Amino acid sequence: MLSDGRELGGSVRDADVCVAGAGPAGITLARELAGRGLRVCLLESGGARWSIRNQLHFRGKNRGLPYFPLARARTRAFGGTSHHWLKPKRGWSVDGGLRCRPLDALDFAERPHVPGSGWPFDAATLRPFYERAHIAAGIPDPVYDPARLSDPGSTPLLDLPGGVVETVACLMAPSTAFLDCFAELRDAPNVDLILNATAVGFDAEGGPLRVRSLQVAGTGGARFSVRAKHFVLAGGGIENARLLLNARIGNEHGLVGRTFTEHVQLDSGVLHPAGPGLLDRLGFYRRHQAGGNVVLGALRLSDRVIAEEGLLNSVTTFLPREPLFTSPGVRSFAELFEGARMGRGTGHVRGHAATVARGFPDVARAITRRALHRGSRGQPVLSLVTTAEQAPNPRSRVTLDRARDAFGLRRARLDWRLGELDYRSLRRTQELLAGQFAAAGLGQLTDLWGDTSPPPTPVGCWHHIGTTRMHANPGEGVVDPDCRVHSTENLFVAGSSVMPTAGATTVTLTLVALAIRLADHLAGLSGAP
Repeated sequence: MLSDGRELGGSVRDADVCVAGAGPAGITLARELAGRGLRVCLLESGGARWSIRNQLHFRGKNRGLPYFPLARARTRAFGGTSHHWLKPKRGWSVDGGLRCRPLDALDFAERPHVPGSGWPFDAATLRPFYERAHIAAGIPDPVYDPARLSDPGSTPLLDLPGGVVETVACLMAPSTAFLDCFAELRDAPNVDLILNATAVGFDAEGGPLRVRSLQVAGTGGARFSVRAKHFVLAGGGIENARLLLNARIGNEHGLVGRTFTEHVQLDSGVLHPAGPGLLDRLGFYRRHQAGGNVVLGALRLSDRVIAEEGLLNSVTTFLPREPLFTSPGVRSFAELFEGARMGRGTGHVRGHAATVARGFPDVARAITRRALHRGSRGQPVLSLVTTAEQAPNPRSRVTLDRARDAFGLRRARLDWRLGELDYRSLRRTQELLAGQFAAAGLGQLTDLWGDTSPPPTPVGCWHHIGTTRMHANPGEGVVDPDCRVHSTENLFVAGSSVMPTAGATTVTLTLVALAIRLADHLAGLSGAP
């Protein structure tokens, strides 16, 4: 059943489980629970489609590293951030769709060199839920073994010596995997899908707290409530934390909003091929069909090297470019242009401006070539695009701003920070890749992180992780291993905000697996099959 929160003023809705947020996590929960016969109330603060007006409710402040405007980094509509996957990106890296790959086993482990690492369960615990998550994401037959996916004739694997670097495969899920669930949930007899309905507070009592109802506001100001046995926050890493902070729930140890973690993406390092045939050998490392799926290959340091060197996990892809577009002036111009276009700014503005001025002839040629759509000249080089996990950092956090939104809730304020381990790991990873490329006779890697001045700005990926992190000890986490807020009896959190560490790949497949695991748990609590 479909309803509009703007028309429900003064009413009370009843359900077995109330889910606040209709992104991939909330959609997955609703589908799983409805399939077990439970009554589900699924709230979405936006409408069925994206709109600028709804996005403005997400406004907030950034006070740390340059970051995207908060109203842009999230999506207030059915499908949540899956709307971002509809936008085509660079073909050698990602060209629309969702990049999927389960976390590596080491991502779940406690690593001595990564403070705050370690999940309350291992990779094997999540494996059966990953299997179901692939189906939910539109990948019915997942195969990740590069040896099975490669073709020695057309998509060979790079032969890199010494077991330092390995090839991994990512699978591309359909862009509309979760958006296509709208009709199913709208028509499900035991799902109450309410659009334009923003969770604004809780009616709770006792110690530990038990939530009796969730207070909800329609976009136009109408207020109603939802009564349920269990409640789940699935609004994303920033909104989950913001609602808990506004409600003053779950923050007994000051952990709500802390350890805001992103995937750090860095376009740094230029591989100059030793010969003209290298691009023909990199077919596996651009989007291609294999094993019934769309596959994208990447390079990753082995577990052994990560442990021995004390590094963070990461994956690296290649992006062919004309040499002109890797010159210092053009790189700095691109930094400034992209920072302004995306509204996130960039670091070292004066330094980049000076570099643009010194390299203005190259900048002018590059702009002209792009404007006239002229083909490349000369042998292409390969930019390295590294996506790395960020070490958990308690000083990187979401707090509340003094300004309030239209519903009276204090807005979010993000203070994104990286630490010494993050920067050292990015640099050392590139050094190890450079050694491997040279040893294999592939070419020379130049312009490593730290060698160029000013350095490129690390960019986030709109992956909001860790703000309600999972831990068995209430003093070290907001939710327990079952994703229940420690200080409550019936309030749970779904999504990437519960992840203690980020891993090196996109979060959606993992958060969907966690949502399926949570659905099984809630079904068990409710006595459903």
